[in-house]
Amino acid sequence: MIRGCAVSTFSESRRETVFFAFLGLCFNFHCQTAMAAAQRQGQDGHGDTEVEEVARQLVGLDVSDISSPPSHKPQPCDVAVTPQPRDVAVTPQPRDVAVTPQPRDVAVTPQPRDVGVRPQPRDVGVRPQPRDVGVRPQPRDVSTRPQARPVNTADHRFVYFDLETTGLELTCHITQIAAHSGEETFSRFVLPKKAISEGAQQVTGITCVGQQMYHHGQEVVSLSITHALDDFITFLGKEPVVLIGHNIKNFDCPRLLIALQACGLVEGFRRMVHGFVDTLPLFRELCPQAENHRQPTLYRHFLGQDYLAHDAREDVKALQQVVDRARPGHDAFTHHSFTLEHIIECQCYKAARDRLRAAWMVLVREGRISQYIADKASDNGLGWEEIRHTFLTDGEGAVRRLLTERLTNVQRIIDSIIQKLQSGGC
Repeated sequence: MIRGCAVSTFSESRRETVFFAFLGLCFNFHCQTAMAAAQRQGQDGHGDTEVEEVARQLVGLDVSDISSPPSHKPQPCDVAVTPQPRDVAVTPQPRDVAVTPQPRDVAVTPQPRDVGVRPQPRDVGVRPQPRDVGVRPQPRDVSTRPQARPVNTADHRFVYFDLETTGLELTCHITQIAAHSGEETFSRFVLPKKAISEGAQQVTGITCVGQQMYHHGQEVVSLSITHALDDFITFLGKEPVVLIGHNIKNFDCPRLLIALQACGLVEGFRRMVHGFVDTLPLFRELCPQAENHRQPTLYRHFLGQDYLAHDAREDVKALQQVVDRARPGHDAFTHHSFTLEHIIECQCYKAARDRLRAAWMVLVREGRISQYIADKASDNGLGWEEIRHTFLTDGEGAVRRLLTERLTNVQRIIDSIIQKLQSGGC
Protein backbone atom coordinates (compact mmCIF):
# COMPACT_ATOMS: atom_id res chain seq x y z
CA MET A 1 0.00 0.00 0.00
CA ILE A 2 2.75 2.37 1.02
CA ARG A 3 4.85 1.28 -1.87
CA GLY A 4 2.03 1.94 -4.26
CA CYS A 5 1.61 5.41 -2.87
CA ALA A 6 5.32 6.12 -3.23
CA VAL A 7 5.32 4.96 -6.84
CA SER A 8 2.31 6.96 -7.57
CA THR A 9 3.85 10.03 -6.02
CA PHE A 10 7.11 9.61 -7.93
CA SER A 11 5.26 9.23 -11.17
CA GLU A 12 3.38 12.41 -10.60
CA SER A 13 6.59 14.32 -9.80
CA ARG A 14 8.25 13.04 -12.88
CA ARG A 15 5.31 14.02 -15.02
CA GLU A 16 5.43 17.50 -13.60
CA THR A 17 9.13 17.72 -14.36
CA VAL A 18 8.67 16.63 -17.92
CA PHE A 19 5.80 18.97 -18.30
CA PHE A 20 7.74 21.96 -17.09
CA ALA A 21 10.74 21.02 -19.26
CA PHE A 22 8.46 20.91 -22.26
CA LEU A 23 6.92 24.15 -21.29
CA GLY A 24 10.45 25.68 -21.04
CA LEU A 25 11.31 24.52 -24.52
CA CYS A 26 8.14 26.03 -25.85
CA PHE A 27 8.85 29.23 -23.99
CA ASN A 28 12.33 29.51 -25.48
CA PHE A 29 10.99 28.81 -28.93
CA HIS A 30 8.24 31.37 -28.70
CA CYS A 31 10.64 33.91 -27.18
CA GLN A 32 13.08 33.54 -30.03
CA THR A 33 10.26 33.77 -32.51
CA ALA A 34 8.85 36.81 -30.83
CA MET A 35 12.22 38.50 -30.67
CA ALA A 36 12.85 37.85 -34.33
CA ALA A 37 9.42 39.22 -35.17
CA ALA A 38 10.10 42.24 -33.02
CA GLN A 39 13.31 42.95 -34.82
CA ARG A 40 11.52 42.75 -38.13
CA GLN A 41 8.58 44.82 -37.05
CA GLY A 42 10.48 47.23 -34.76
CA GLN A 43 11.60 49.18 -37.75
CA ASP A 44 7.95 49.94 -38.61
CA GLY A 45 7.04 50.92 -35.06
CA HIS A 46 4.76 47.93 -34.15
CA GLY A 47 4.87 44.32 -32.84
CA ASP A 48 5.57 45.06 -29.15
CA THR A 49 2.00 44.41 -28.10
CA GLU A 50 1.90 40.96 -29.63
CA VAL A 51 5.08 39.88 -27.97
CA GLU A 52 3.89 41.09 -24.60
CA GLU A 53 0.61 39.20 -24.99
CA VAL A 54 2.37 35.90 -25.79
CA ALA A 55 4.61 36.28 -22.79
CA ARG A 56 1.71 36.91 -20.44
CA GLN A 57 -0.10 33.90 -21.78
CA LEU A 58 2.89 31.63 -21.24
CA VAL A 59 4.14 32.51 -17.78
CA GLY A 60 2.40 35.64 -16.68
CA LEU A 61 5.63 37.64 -16.91
CA ASP A 62 6.17 41.16 -18.04
CA VAL A 63 7.98 41.31 -21.35
CA SER A 64 10.33 43.93 -19.90
CA ASP A 65 11.79 41.18 -17.76
CA ILE A 66 12.90 39.08 -20.78
CA SER A 67 13.04 41.28 -23.85
CA SER A 68 16.44 42.74 -22.84
CA PRO A 69 18.97 41.75 -20.26
CA PRO A 70 18.25 43.63 -17.14
CA SER A 71 20.89 46.25 -16.50
CA HIS A 72 22.85 45.18 -13.47
CA LYS A 73 22.10 47.58 -10.68
CA PRO A 74 25.33 48.25 -8.94
CA GLN A 75 25.43 47.13 -5.40
CA PRO A 76 26.99 49.37 -2.85
CA CYS A 77 30.02 47.12 -2.72
CA ASP A 78 30.59 47.53 -6.47
CA VAL A 79 30.06 51.24 -6.63
CA ALA A 80 33.28 53.27 -6.73
CA VAL A 81 33.74 53.88 -3.12
CA THR A 82 33.32 57.48 -2.19
CA PRO A 83 36.42 58.34 -0.27
CA GLN A 84 35.72 58.48 3.36
CA PRO A 85 37.10 61.40 5.31
CA ARG A 86 39.91 59.24 6.61
CA ASP A 87 41.01 58.47 3.03
CA VAL A 88 40.76 62.00 1.75
CA ALA A 89 43.99 64.00 1.90
CA VAL A 90 43.84 64.99 5.48
CA THR A 91 43.38 68.64 6.02
CA PRO A 92 46.24 69.60 8.29
CA GLN A 93 45.05 70.01 11.76
CA PRO A 94 46.28 73.04 13.71
CA ARG A 95 48.92 70.94 15.36
CA ASP A 96 50.30 69.92 11.94
CA VAL A 97 50.22 73.36 10.43
CA ALA A 98 53.49 75.32 10.62
CA VAL A 99 53.10 76.82 14.01
CA THR A 100 52.86 80.56 14.03
CA PRO A 101 55.57 81.68 16.38
CA GLN A 102 54.13 82.66 19.67
CA PRO A 103 55.42 85.83 21.33
CA ARG A 104 57.92 83.81 23.31
CA ASP A 105 59.34 82.33 20.04
CA VAL A 106 59.44 85.58 18.16
CA ALA A 107 62.80 87.34 18.18
CA VAL A 108 62.49 89.34 21.33
CA THR A 109 62.61 93.04 20.82
CA PRO A 110 65.56 94.20 22.89
CA GLN A 111 64.48 95.91 26.02
CA PRO A 112 66.22 99.11 27.05
CA ARG A 113 68.57 97.15 29.29
CA ASP A 114 69.65 94.98 26.30
CA VAL A 115 70.09 97.82 23.90
CA GLY A 116 73.65 99.11 23.63
CA VAL A 117 73.55 101.47 26.56
CA ARG A 118 75.09 104.80 25.85
CA PRO A 119 77.77 105.34 28.45
CA GLN A 120 76.87 107.93 30.98
CA PRO A 121 79.25 110.80 31.56
CA ARG A 122 80.84 109.04 34.50
CA ASP A 123 81.64 106.04 32.26
CA VAL A 124 82.90 107.98 29.27
CA GLY A 125 86.61 107.95 28.64
CA VAL A 126 87.48 107.56 32.28
CA ARG A 127 90.93 106.10 32.57
CA PRO A 128 90.72 103.64 35.46
CA GLN A 129 93.03 104.71 38.22
CA PRO A 130 94.72 102.07 40.35
CA ARG A 131 92.23 101.26 43.05
CA ASP A 132 94.89 101.52 45.70
CA VAL A 133 96.48 104.83 44.72
CA GLY A 134 95.71 107.10 47.62
CA VAL A 135 95.02 110.28 45.70
CA ARG A 136 95.13 113.29 47.97
CA PRO A 137 93.54 116.66 47.26
CA GLN A 138 96.00 119.11 45.82
CA PRO A 139 97.15 121.75 48.29
CA ARG A 140 95.04 124.88 48.15
CA ASP A 141 98.10 127.01 48.85
CA VAL A 142 100.80 125.87 46.43
CA SER A 143 103.26 128.26 48.06
CA THR A 144 103.22 126.09 51.21
CA ARG A 145 105.11 122.84 50.87
CA PRO A 146 103.44 119.83 52.57
CA GLN A 147 104.77 119.18 56.05
CA ALA A 148 105.88 115.70 57.05
CA ARG A 149 104.17 113.89 59.90
CA PRO A 150 106.68 111.93 62.02
CA VAL A 151 106.47 108.20 62.72
CA ASN A 152 107.14 106.52 66.05
CA THR A 153 110.15 104.50 64.90
CA ALA A 154 110.65 102.79 68.27
CA ASP A 155 107.75 100.43 67.59
CA HIS A 156 108.95 99.17 64.20
CA ARG A 157 111.64 96.98 62.71
CA PHE A 158 114.15 98.76 60.45
CA VAL A 159 114.74 97.67 56.86
CA TYR A 160 117.41 99.46 54.82
CA PHE A 161 116.65 99.86 51.12
CA ASP A 162 118.09 101.46 47.98
CA LEU A 163 117.24 101.83 44.28
CA GLU A 164 119.32 102.13 41.12
CA THR A 165 117.67 103.79 38.12
CA THR A 166 118.07 104.55 34.42
CA GLY A 167 118.74 108.23 35.16
CA LEU A 168 118.06 111.13 37.50
CA GLU A 169 114.74 112.41 36.11
CA LEU A 170 111.52 111.75 38.01
CA THR A 171 110.20 109.53 35.22
CA CYS A 172 113.28 107.29 35.14
CA HIS A 173 112.85 103.53 35.55
CA ILE A 174 114.16 101.30 38.32
CA THR A 175 116.98 98.92 37.38
CA GLN A 176 117.74 97.41 40.81
CA ILE A 177 115.95 97.09 44.17
CA ALA A 178 117.83 95.98 47.28
CA ALA A 179 117.03 95.73 50.99
CA HIS A 180 118.81 94.52 54.11
CA SER A 181 117.53 93.67 57.57
CA GLY A 182 119.64 91.96 60.22
CA GLU A 183 121.45 89.22 58.36
CA GLU A 184 119.00 88.98 55.46
CA THR A 185 119.61 90.70 52.14
CA PHE A 186 117.25 91.14 49.18
CA SER A 187 118.24 92.16 45.64
CA ARG A 188 116.44 92.11 42.29
CA PHE A 189 117.53 93.45 38.91
CA VAL A 190 114.67 95.01 36.96
CA LEU A 191 114.53 95.08 33.16
CA PRO A 192 113.64 98.71 32.35
CA LYS A 193 111.49 99.90 29.46
CA LYS A 194 113.64 103.00 29.06
CA ALA A 195 117.21 103.17 27.88
CA ILE A 196 119.80 103.49 30.63
CA SER A 197 121.65 106.78 30.34
CA GLU A 198 125.39 106.74 29.84
CA GLY A 199 125.93 108.42 33.19
CA ALA A 200 123.83 105.80 34.98
CA GLN A 201 125.70 102.98 33.22
CA GLN A 202 129.04 104.38 34.37
CA VAL A 203 127.88 104.87 37.97
CA THR A 204 125.92 101.64 38.49
CA GLY A 205 127.68 99.30 36.04
CA ILE A 206 124.26 98.11 34.82
CA THR A 207 123.76 97.74 31.07
CA CYS A 208 121.21 96.09 28.79
CA VAL A 209 121.65 94.35 25.44
CA GLY A 210 118.20 93.53 24.14
CA GLN A 211 116.42 91.65 26.91
CA GLN A 212 119.61 90.65 28.70
CA MET A 213 120.98 92.68 31.63
CA TYR A 214 124.58 92.87 32.73
CA HIS A 215 126.15 94.09 35.96
CA HIS A 216 129.77 95.07 35.52
CA GLY A 217 129.86 92.86 32.45
CA GLN A 218 128.34 89.78 34.12
CA GLU A 219 124.97 88.44 33.02
CA VAL A 220 122.27 88.78 35.67
CA VAL A 221 118.71 87.49 35.95
CA SER A 222 116.20 90.31 35.57
CA LEU A 223 112.49 90.58 36.36
CA SER A 224 109.65 92.87 35.40
CA ILE A 225 109.02 95.76 37.78
CA THR A 226 105.77 94.15 38.99
CA HIS A 227 107.43 90.87 39.94
CA ALA A 228 110.37 92.66 41.55
CA LEU A 229 108.06 94.82 43.71
CA ASP A 230 105.97 91.77 44.65
CA ASP A 231 109.12 90.03 45.84
CA PHE A 232 110.18 93.15 47.74
CA ILE A 233 106.86 93.37 49.60
CA THR A 234 107.10 89.66 50.42
CA PHE A 235 110.63 90.16 51.77
CA LEU A 236 109.39 92.87 54.16
CA GLY A 237 107.55 90.16 56.09
CA LYS A 238 104.23 90.18 57.92
CA GLU A 239 104.93 92.87 60.52
CA PRO A 240 104.93 96.60 59.67
CA VAL A 241 108.37 98.08 59.14
CA VAL A 242 110.13 101.44 58.69
CA LEU A 243 112.30 101.78 55.60
CA ILE A 244 115.62 103.58 56.03
CA GLY A 245 117.62 105.00 53.15
CA HIS A 246 120.05 107.74 52.20
CA ASN A 247 118.53 110.70 50.32
CA ILE A 248 115.33 108.71 49.83
CA LYS A 249 112.92 111.56 50.53
CA ASN A 250 113.86 113.46 47.37
CA PHE A 251 115.02 110.62 45.13
CA ASP A 252 114.13 107.00 45.97
CA CYS A 253 110.66 107.43 47.51
CA PRO A 254 109.05 109.52 44.72
CA ARG A 255 110.29 107.08 42.06
CA LEU A 256 109.29 104.07 44.14
CA LEU A 257 105.80 105.55 44.58
CA ILE A 258 105.42 106.04 40.82
CA ALA A 259 106.39 102.40 40.22
CA LEU A 260 103.97 101.16 42.89
CA GLN A 261 101.17 103.23 41.39
CA ALA A 262 101.91 101.90 37.90
CA CYS A 263 101.76 98.30 39.18
CA GLY A 264 98.71 98.82 41.45
CA LEU A 265 100.67 97.78 44.55
CA VAL A 266 100.35 100.87 46.75
CA GLU A 267 97.90 99.31 49.22
CA GLY A 268 99.94 96.14 49.68
CA PHE A 269 103.03 98.28 50.23
CA ARG A 270 101.22 100.62 52.61
CA ARG A 271 100.14 97.73 54.84
CA MET A 272 103.77 96.68 55.34
CA VAL A 273 105.51 100.07 55.44
CA HIS A 274 104.38 102.52 58.11
CA GLY A 275 107.05 105.11 57.43
CA PHE A 276 110.51 106.11 56.18
CA VAL A 277 113.64 107.66 57.65
CA ASP A 278 116.02 109.67 55.45
CA THR A 279 119.59 109.42 56.82
CA LEU A 280 120.94 112.31 54.69
CA PRO A 281 119.44 115.12 56.84
CA LEU A 282 119.98 112.96 59.92
CA PHE A 283 123.75 112.81 59.37
CA ARG A 284 123.87 116.47 58.41
CA GLU A 285 122.75 117.19 61.96
CA LEU A 286 124.76 114.40 63.52
CA CYS A 287 128.07 115.07 61.69
CA PRO A 288 128.18 118.72 60.63
CA GLN A 289 132.00 118.54 60.47
CA ALA A 290 132.06 115.83 57.76
CA GLU A 291 133.62 116.66 54.38
CA ASN A 292 130.25 115.96 52.75
CA HIS A 293 127.33 113.73 53.56
CA ARG A 294 127.38 111.36 50.64
CA GLN A 295 127.11 107.75 51.76
CA PRO A 296 130.63 106.64 50.59
CA THR A 297 132.10 109.60 52.51
CA LEU A 298 130.17 108.70 55.66
CA TYR A 299 131.25 105.06 55.33
CA ARG A 300 134.86 106.15 55.14
CA HIS A 301 134.34 108.53 58.07
CA PHE A 302 132.87 105.90 60.41
CA LEU A 303 134.54 102.70 59.19
CA GLY A 304 137.76 104.02 57.72
CA GLN A 305 137.51 102.22 54.37
CA ASP A 306 135.68 102.20 51.05
CA TYR A 307 133.11 99.83 49.61
CA LEU A 308 131.61 99.13 46.17
CA ALA A 309 129.20 102.07 46.03
CA HIS A 310 126.21 102.36 43.69
CA ASP A 311 125.51 98.66 43.82
CA ALA A 312 122.18 98.68 45.66
CA ARG A 313 122.98 95.40 47.40
CA GLU A 314 126.25 96.81 48.79
CA ASP A 315 124.73 100.21 49.54
CA VAL A 316 122.10 98.81 51.94
CA LYS A 317 124.69 96.75 53.82
CA ALA A 318 127.04 99.71 54.09
CA LEU A 319 124.26 102.03 55.35
CA GLN A 320 123.32 99.62 58.13
CA GLN A 321 127.00 99.48 59.18
CA VAL A 322 127.21 103.29 59.28
CA VAL A 323 124.02 103.59 61.35
CA ASP A 324 125.16 100.87 63.73
CA ARG A 325 128.49 102.67 64.22
CA ALA A 326 126.94 106.16 64.60
CA ARG A 327 124.13 104.94 66.89
CA PRO A 328 121.66 107.81 66.49
CA GLY A 329 118.83 107.69 69.02
CA HIS A 330 115.17 107.03 68.23
CA ASP A 331 114.43 110.71 68.65
CA ALA A 332 116.75 111.50 65.74
CA PHE A 333 115.09 108.79 63.64
CA THR A 334 111.62 110.06 64.49
CA HIS A 335 112.59 113.68 63.76
CA HIS A 336 113.61 112.73 60.18
CA SER A 337 110.79 110.28 59.54
CA PHE A 338 107.79 110.71 57.23
CA THR A 339 104.90 108.66 55.90
CA LEU A 340 103.87 107.40 52.48
CA GLU A 341 101.00 109.90 52.56
CA HIS A 342 103.53 112.70 52.78
CA ILE A 343 105.21 111.44 49.60
CA ILE A 344 101.81 111.41 47.88
CA GLU A 345 101.08 114.98 49.06
CA CYS A 346 104.47 116.11 47.76
CA GLN A 347 103.70 114.42 44.46
CA CYS A 348 100.48 116.43 44.15
CA TYR A 349 102.24 119.61 45.23
CA LYS A 350 104.92 119.18 42.57
CA ALA A 351 102.31 118.47 39.87
CA ALA A 352 100.47 121.70 40.77
CA ARG A 353 103.70 123.66 40.80
CA ASP A 354 104.69 122.24 37.40
CA ARG A 355 101.36 123.42 35.95
CA LEU A 356 102.06 126.94 37.23
CA ARG A 357 105.55 126.86 35.75
CA ALA A 358 104.23 125.73 32.36
CA ALA A 359 102.03 128.86 32.13
CA TRP A 360 104.95 131.17 33.02
CA MET A 361 107.15 129.51 30.37
CA VAL A 362 105.22 131.37 27.66
CA LEU A 363 106.71 134.64 28.97
CA VAL A 364 110.15 133.00 29.26
CA ARG A 365 110.09 132.01 25.57
CA GLU A 366 109.05 135.55 24.63
CA GLY A 367 111.98 136.95 26.59
CA ARG A 368 109.81 138.94 29.02
CA ILE A 369 111.03 137.12 32.14
CA SER A 370 113.88 134.76 33.02
CA GLN A 371 113.66 131.09 33.97
CA TYR A 372 114.57 132.10 37.52
CA ILE A 373 111.51 134.38 37.80
CA ALA A 374 109.26 131.65 36.38
CA ASP A 375 110.57 129.13 38.91
CA LYS A 376 110.25 131.63 41.75
CA ALA A 377 106.65 132.44 40.82
CA SER A 378 105.79 128.73 40.67
CA ASP A 379 107.53 127.96 43.98
CA ASN A 380 105.58 130.79 45.61
CA GLY A 381 102.29 129.47 44.24
CA LEU A 382 101.77 132.49 42.02
CA GLY A 383 100.11 131.49 38.76
CA TRP A 384 99.54 133.36 35.54
CA GLU A 385 95.79 132.79 35.87
CA GLU A 386 95.80 134.65 39.18
CA ILE A 387 97.69 137.57 37.60
CA ARG A 388 95.25 137.69 34.70
CA HIS A 389 92.19 137.59 36.96
CA THR A 390 93.56 140.41 39.13
CA PHE A 391 94.19 142.55 36.05
CA LEU A 392 90.67 142.03 34.66
CA THR A 393 88.89 142.67 37.95
CA ASP A 394 91.05 145.18 39.84
CA GLY A 395 93.24 146.77 37.18
CA GLU A 396 96.91 147.46 36.63
CA GLY A 397 97.60 148.94 40.07
CA ALA A 398 96.46 145.78 41.82
CA VAL A 399 98.73 143.66 39.59
CA ARG A 400 101.77 145.83 40.41
CA ARG A 401 101.14 145.46 44.13
CA LEU A 402 100.68 141.67 43.82
CA LEU A 403 103.92 141.23 41.84
CA THR A 404 105.87 143.43 44.25
CA GLU A 405 104.66 141.49 47.29
CA ARG A 406 105.04 137.95 45.97
CA LEU A 407 107.53 137.97 43.09
CA THR A 408 109.90 140.91 42.56
CA ASN A 409 110.27 144.64 43.04
CA VAL A 410 112.27 145.07 39.83
CA GLN A 411 110.17 147.53 37.83
CA ARG A 412 111.53 146.38 34.47
CA ILE A 413 110.16 142.87 35.06
CA ILE A 414 106.85 144.19 36.37
CA ASP A 415 106.48 146.51 33.34
CA SER A 416 107.16 143.61 30.96
CA ILE A 417 104.41 141.54 32.58
CA ILE A 418 101.97 144.51 32.48
CA GLN A 419 102.72 144.99 28.77
CA LYS A 420 101.86 141.34 28.15
CA LEU A 421 98.51 141.81 29.89
CA GLN A 422 97.76 145.04 28.01
CA SER A 423 98.59 143.50 24.65
CA GLY A 424 95.79 141.03 25.08
CA GLY A 425 98.08 138.18 25.97
CA CYS A 426 95.86 137.31 28.90
